[in-house]
Amino acid sequence: MNLSNQEKKILIALKKEQQQTTKELIKNTDLTEAGVNKAIAWLKEKGLIRVTETINEKYELDKEGKKYLEEGLPERIILNEIKNKPKKIKELMQKHNPELVKIASIWLRKLNAGMIINGEVQITPIGKKLINEKMPLEKALEQIQKGKKPEKEAINQLKKRGKIIKIIEEKTKTIELTKKGTQIASTELKIIDEISILTPEIIRTKQWQKKKIREYNISAPVPAINPGKKQIYYDYLDEVREKMIAMGFKEMKGGIVQTEFWNFDALFQPQTHPTRTLNDTYYLKSPKQGEIFEKKVKEKVKQAHEKGIDGSIGRREEWSESKAKNLILRSHTTCLSIKKLYENKKYPLRYFSIGRNFRRDVIDASHLPEFNQLEGIVADESLTLRDLLGLLETFATEVAGIKNKKDIKFKSAYFPYTEPSVEIFAKHPYLGWTELGGAGMFRPEVLKPIEVEVPVIAWGLGVGRLAMFALKLKQIKNLYSQDLKFLQEKNYIRGM
Repeated sequence: MNLSNQEKKILIALKKEQQQTTKELIKNTDLTEAGVNKAIAWLKEKGLIRVTETINEKYELDKEGKKYLEEGLPERIILNEIKNKPKKIKELMQKHNPELVKIASIWLRKLNAGMIINGEVQITPIGKKLINEKMPLEKALEQIQKGKKPEKEAINQLKKRGKIIKIIEEKTKTIELTKKGTQIASTELKIIDEISILTPEIIRTKQWQKKKIREYNISAPVPAINPGKKQIYYDYLDEVREKMIAMGFKEMKGGIVQTEFWNFDALFQPQTHPTRTLNDTYYLKSPKQGEIFEKKVKEKVKQAHEKGIDGSIGRREEWSESKAKNLILRSHTTCLSIKKLYENKKYPLRYFSIGRNFRRDVIDASHLPEFNQLEGIVADESLTLRDLLGLLETFATEVAGIKNKKDIKFKSAYFPYTEPSVEIFAKHPYLGWTELGGAGMFRPEVLKPIEVEVPVIAWGLGVGRLAMFALKLKQIKNLYSQDLKFLQEKNYIRGM
């Protein structure tokens, strides 16, 4: 077996005494602590030794513990105050720190050494006995000061009382030879002057010609290397972005602060709709309002709401420009789609966005108050709902990685700005059928005010939920995890 000099020295030491700690091995060999630990790791991998690790607790007095040892525990201080006669709590609090009196009262009751009657702290027979005896915790403090280990119950009590003691964990490794290790250790192990690492100095001085070069063990274990990588969710979002561009879409961007006009009104959402309340939408405190610069669009949106447009009867309610000016954190990225349709009239038109949105959602396995949405629109002649369903199915398979189309289904839905409308669901391995988002064809009341004359299909998918499928997550909050072990595992699953 190919053994290094370090490994041989450990085996020779264990041959003399078959069970030793790392400290003893450092003492019994000329190796450093790092050298001993390396040799132990190699020998363990080769099955020549067993390593048993034990953890022992040592205790030291903390700042408060030293103070109590010097001045006395709170219960001792108050016990001495009431040993001759009861004292009013108010009187004790005037003389001592009120917090000290509170702590003392609690512990005197626990020890049955004192009781409070009509606002007075009175000593009990057990308390009188403790006047001339040491309390268990006083004994424990003295033992810790002397480097001794108190009883377990006393330690547990001290742990509950704040910064009285410091707990220092000492790990001890005990190493012993296995049967295989004993056999090899019983053979003659020679320490050879050999070169284990070639350095520029060894090459320059030609020492390698005079000494034996140790054989390179290609089966030796090597430490795992985890180089810096993108956080899994950000990497996934970049991948989605690349796929959308590869499918012929252009990316659209916009600010997370929007007026209600573009977030709701331009999308034909009633101003009395429940989602436009503080319970569902985040409103800015300062500044509270912005401007609607597109006056022509504003008038047509107002008409669509109050009286209808192109044969529609509208919402039949008074439309408030003041409310439309309110600034909010956008609740969906559809506000970007409607702006893009207003700005760009060159068809066919294919746009997408991946952006942060904010809603007052209750946090659960698939909901967070802040989330990313995969938004998109296609505007062209002769578009139908069938085109939309085909696209949504493509997103589910390509972006979420859902291989079986039987695990995808559509359901009729209602949205204020699309008709017909659908919701797309997919079967999650842990959560079951999960909604991925909504989609539909923009209504005339949405398109006419911005002078769009062709059909437009639109969708808004929760890209966080798509990532839950791709990364096999049970909780959406895990997308933002800082647990390195978890992140490395998920990077491995994705083949990164």
